[in-house]
Amino acid sequence: MTKFVFDREKLKFQEHKRSPKEILLTILKYFLLSIVVAFLFYVVIALLIDTERERKLKAENRYLEQEYAKMEEKMDMLDNAISNLELRAQAIYQDIFNAMPPDYLPEETVTDYGQLDTIKDKALVISTFDKSCELVEVSKNISKDIDDIITLFSDMGDSVKRIPSLIPVNNFNSAQTGASLGMKVNPFYKTIKMHTGIDLLVPVGTEVIATATGTVEKVTRSKKDKGNSILINHGNGYKTMYAHLNDILVRQGQFVKQGVRIGRSGNTGVSFAPHLHYEVIKDSISQDPIPYFFGSLTTSEYREMMIIASNTGQSLD
Repeated sequence: MTKFVFDREKLKFQEHKRSPKEILLTILKYFLLSIVVAFLFYVVIALLIDTERERKLKAENRYLEQEYAKMEEKMDMLDNAISNLELRAQAIYQDIFNAMPPDYLPEETVTDYGQLDTIKDKALVISTFDKSCELVEVSKNISKDIDDIITLFSDMGDSVKRIPSLIPVNNFNSAQTGASLGMKVNPFYKTIKMHTGIDLLVPVGTEVIATATGTVEKVTRSKKDKGNSILINHGNGYKTMYAHLNDILVRQGQFVKQGVRIGRSGNTGVSFAPHLHYEVIKDSISQDPIPYFFGSLTTSEYREMMIIASNTGQSLD
C-alpha cells in the first residue's frame, strides 16, 4: 500500500517510501501485539474453561469434602458416646465405690507430619488424625476401666446385689424422669427446699421392685408426708426408700431379694401427682439415684435422664 505525506516546503503530497527498518519495526510491532492477544486469550480460556483433568480433580475434591463432613459427624457422635461412657464410669467410681475416677485423657504424643507437606489441606488432615487418635486412646482407657469395674463386681460376689443398681420400676422410659436430688421448688408452698430423691412419673398401680437385696427396715402407712412408704436396709451403709405407694406388699423385717416386687406406686401422702419417690441413702446421706441406675440404663438413656432431671426445677412432693 502506497503511503503519501505532505511536503510543507513544496506544498504538495509526495509518495513516501518506507525504509527496511520501518518495515521491520512494523512487522515486529504486530508480531508482539499478536503474542499479547494470544496470551490474554489463553489466560481467559484457562480461567473460564476447565480441562478434563481439572474437572476430575474438582469432582474428587467435592467428594472428599462430603466424605470428610460425614466422617467428622461420625467422630462427633463417637466423641459424645465416649463422653457419656466416661460420665457413667466416673459416677460409678465416685457415688458407688467412693473412689477417685481415673484420668481418661491420653498423654501427649509427638507425631511426624513431614510426609503431609504435599497435601493441600494439611492442617485439616492433622486435626482429624489427632482427634481420632485421642478418641481411640480414651476409648481404650475407658474399656480397661470398665473391665476393672466388672472384675471388682465379680470379686464382690453376691454382695454386689446389695448395692442399689436397678430402676425401681420395670419398663421405665427416660421421659418419665422427674426432679432428682437437690434444691427444688415445692409444688404446694412454691418455696425452695431440699428434694432428697428422684420422682419417677409412673401411673398409679405400677409395680415397684427392690433395687437391691436387703431387709425391710420400716413400713409406713400414712396420709401425710411420704404417704405409704418402704425403707429397705441393704447393709454396708446402703438404704433405699420407696414413697407415695398405693399398695405395700412386704412387711417389716422381711428379707427381700433384688428385683422382687415390694409394692405398687400411687399418690398417697403429700403428693402433687401420681409418681414414685425413690431415694438412695449411703451412710445416712441422700445420694443422687441416677448414677445407681447403671444396671438398667443404656448410655443414651442415662444421659437423657441426667439432662431431664437437672432441668426439672419443681418436685412432686
